[in-house]
Parts: sequence; structure tokens; C-alpha cells
Amino acid sequence: MGILKLICIFLVCFPLFVQAQLSPGDLAEPHAQLEGLTNCTSCHELGEGPSAKKCLECHAVLNKQISEQKGMHYTYTQIEKKLCFSCHSDHAGKDFELIHWKKPIEQFDHKSTGYTLIGKHASLICRDCHNPGLISQELNSIEPDMDITKTYLGLSQGCLSCHHDEHRAQLGDDCLKCHSPEKWVKAEKFEHSKAKFNLTGKHLKVDCLKCHKVITETIPLIPKDDSYSKYVGLKFNNCTSCHQDIHVGKFGNDCNRCHVTDGWKIVDKEKMDHNNTKFPLTGKHIAVKCDGCHKPNQKFKKNQYDDCTDCHKDIHKGSFGQDCMRCHVTDGWKVLDERNADHSKTDFPLEGKHKAVKCDKCHKLSTRFEKNQYNECADCHSDYHQKQFVKRDDKGACESCHKVQGFMPAIFPVASHNKTEFKLAGAHLAQPCIVCHKMTDDKKPIRNFKPVERDCKECHRDNHYGQFDKSKNCKDCHSDNSWSQLVFDHNKNSSYKLLGAHKNVNCNSCHTEIINGTEKYRLYKPIDTKCESCHTTDVKPL
Repeated sequence: MGILKLICIFLVCFPLFVQAQLSPGDLAEPHAQLEGLTNCTSCHELGEGPSAKKCLECHAVLNKQISEQKGMHYTYTQIEKKLCFSCHSDHAGKDFELIHWKKPIEQFDHKSTGYTLIGKHASLICRDCHNPGLISQELNSIEPDMDITKTYLGLSQGCLSCHHDEHRAQLGDDCLKCHSPEKWVKAEKFEHSKAKFNLTGKHLKVDCLKCHKVITETIPLIPKDDSYSKYVGLKFNNCTSCHQDIHVGKFGNDCNRCHVTDGWKIVDKEKMDHNNTKFPLTGKHIAVKCDGCHKPNQKFKKNQYDDCTDCHKDIHKGSFGQDCMRCHVTDGWKVLDERNADHSKTDFPLEGKHKAVKCDKCHKLSTRFEKNQYNECADCHSDYHQKQFVKRDDKGACESCHKVQGFMPAIFPVASHNKTEFKLAGAHLAQPCIVCHKMTDDKKPIRNFKPVERDCKECHRDNHYGQFDKSKNCKDCHSDNSWSQLVFDHNKNSSYKLLGAHKNVNCNSCHTEIINGTEKYRLYKPIDTKCESCHTTDVKPL
């Protein structure tokens, strides 16, 4: 009777025993309908592990993407040769997440999907794009059970799948021909030179809306957007399509016979060349507006131009006669004819910045071209340093540090600085001059060069809070190359030698951080050197 009872119990429990031996655990909730030994072959091949082929029989949308060589799953399975269960393992319980991101979803590398996020797209959160309103409803026709509120599939890469067509189909659907994801509003890639009307001259600076008028729709095609700019069907055969003919037809409709797009007042030299007249235009005369000479009441008539003074005032008041061209050229009054007025032949050749100085800066109206005092820089320039260098051997001569090509940058190299009381070495070599040489607090601040404090504490904060004020200098332990580069030898520079296992102990194990009021710093002295201050024993007394 006892044996029979045992047999009955075994027969009842055998299925549970077998399932416990074969199944590694409950399926996750999305696969719960496949629970049970009779459903194993829905995902597994007999005698083998999970089958990617069987996965794709159910996940038809992914199967379609992979066959079209698109998306992240194509990259992972076909290029990187990953198996489905390497990312989506199962049998870990009903609450197990089949889709688990190793990093937060915001850090997902979108490049693996075949669509790299750049520009403004890079700052969007995932669901700005992956939301049911933008996901293709075709997904449910392929996988009826797919929840499109949770999926990241189904988006099109076409701009108009997310953005409305601001141009109302005037320019096609390839938005990236003109726009970029960085700045959608400004069509950075658009080249007007490839349009039917090439922009040149002044047209390049005309606001787009001057020609491309805004059209307001009575019945908006796009909600909350009832206007757009017109880009096609514009009239541009004649200049008069946009511009008023101030000649009232006297010269016909072909404005290009005389004018160019660089400006109405600039005449096409090939068709109306002023050099063929009795007064060829050179230098500054070329830029003079036509009506500067051709007055409204005598347009295109001969003008009086025998002498410069017919148009220009003689600021020399006749001192040099009427032949202005002896010294001047038409490139500008301040530009002298080098053949007759070459400053390099004077006692003061012009070099560097002096070449750009206006003549009247030195040649005052009161003295005109009389000899000026120019022996020293200070004759013209004020002493910016306010006599900081007058005790030098050269009496603070400007040319020791500066050159006529420009006061800045100064020509005071490291080699020169190392002749001073403070030699530059290590990290100090990388510091801009103004870090140490600061502006004074005077009413008229200047940059201070001397005296300059040279103690480390004048520029650097004491992170040790006075622990070494009486015993050490910063350079006893630190290098000019870097504060963290120590030159401190514990066995030579301290009273406690590191021997045995102490050699391998991390400094911070003994020198711990302490808080003194609001200050937090590492304690170096005093340190209790007794063994029992760091070590304890677990040996129990007998």
C-alpha cells in the first residue's frame, strides 16, 4: 500500500518535475502567452538555443527593416553579427525588461540606426520624434498587436514627415538641398547662382523679402500658418520689373547698356568708358558719384576741370602754387607722389605703424611742413608706464621692448625676463604677462611691472593653511612645472622615515582631511607617529 501511494504521488508531480528541469524560469510579461513546455519550439529550434529566424516571424516590422537593410537591428544583426538574445534574454521572470538600455536612453548612439542626429536634432528628447503622431500607421498593418505608443520604429527620414512644407510645394521635398539641421530658418546651403536669376552686385545685399513677397492665404493649408514666401513665377526679365526708370524711357529698357548691379551710379566701363573723354577718371575720382560733377542742371555736359582748384579747396593757400600734382595723386590727398614726396629721403623714414599715421598728425596746420621734433618716442607718445623704467641703463627707452610695427605685442622674450630678479620656469612660462602684471587701482590705472611681489603666496593660495609657514618654502616640496609634481622625499625631508610596508601606503591614508571651522584641508603636521595611532590588534588575551 505504501509503494502504491508513492507511485501515485510521482505520477501527479512528474509534469511539474519535468518542467522545473527543462524551463530556466518564467517568461517576461510580453511573452507570457508562450509559457509552457508545448510552446518551446515557438522560439527555440529543437536541440538548440533561441532562433533569430523565429524571433523575426513574430516581429515582422523588424524583419522588414532588416531585409531592407535599414535601422539599428540591421546594424546589430547583419553587420555586427549579434544574436537577438545577446540583448533580449528571457526566462528571468514576468517583471523582467526585455528591452533594457545599458545606458540611459538619452545617451543612445543614434548613429547605429543609420540616421545620425546632428544640429537641432541632437538636442531633442526621444519622444519629440518617436511619438504616435509621427509614426507610420503601416506598423499595425504589419504587426497588428504592436503598441505604437511605446515603439521607436516607424519614423521616416524625410523632413516633411515631421515638418510642414513652409514653401507649399514650390521647391520640391528635398529640404536638405537648401537647409541644414543646424539652422533651419536660414537656408545656408542654397546658392542663388544656380537659380534662374543670378544675384550680383547690390542684389547680393537685398533682403530676400524685397523680391520674394509674403503671400497670405485666405484658407490656410497649414493650421496656424497662413503665410509663405513666393519663390517661383517672379518677373525679372527687365530691370523695370522692380526698379523705376528715372530716365523715363529716354535710353530704352536695356539698363545694362550703361549700368551694372554694383550700383546705379557705377557705369559699365566697357560700354561707357570715362577714360575715352577729355577727363580720364583715376584714383578717388573713380568713386565719385556722377552727380558730384554732373550737376542736375548740366547733366553730361562738359565741366571745368583744368585745375584741381576748380573743384578742390587749396588748404595750402597758394604756398606751393597751383600744380597740386607735384606732390599729390588722385588716390587721395593724404597719399603723396613718392617720386616728389618720398618720406624715406627725409631725416625720419616712416616704418611700421608710422606709415599709416595721417600726415596732419605730425604736420600740424600751424607748422605745415616745418621740421618737427622726433628724436625720442616721448616727443610724440606719452609714457604709458609712468616712469617705471627710468632707472634702467637705457633710461626706459621704448624701443627696448616695443617696435614701430606696433606697441603690442612687446618684444620682451623669456631670455630677457630671466635677466630680471624673477626667472620664468615650468608652468610660469605658460602664463600671460597680465596674470602677474596687473592693473593698478589708481584713478588712471596702468599695468604694474615694478615692483612685483615674487613670493608664491602672493599669487597662489596656501592650501595647507599655514602648516609649513615656519618650517618650509613652497619650492621645498613643489616644482615650478606643476603643484602636483612633488619633489618631497619623506625620508630626507621629514622626521618620520618610511620603511618596510610603509613605503607602499598611500599618502592620504596617514594624511587625512580635517575640517577646521569652514576650512577643509589635509593634515600634514602634527601627525601622531605611534604605531597604535594607526594599527589595532585582534589578539585576545589568554
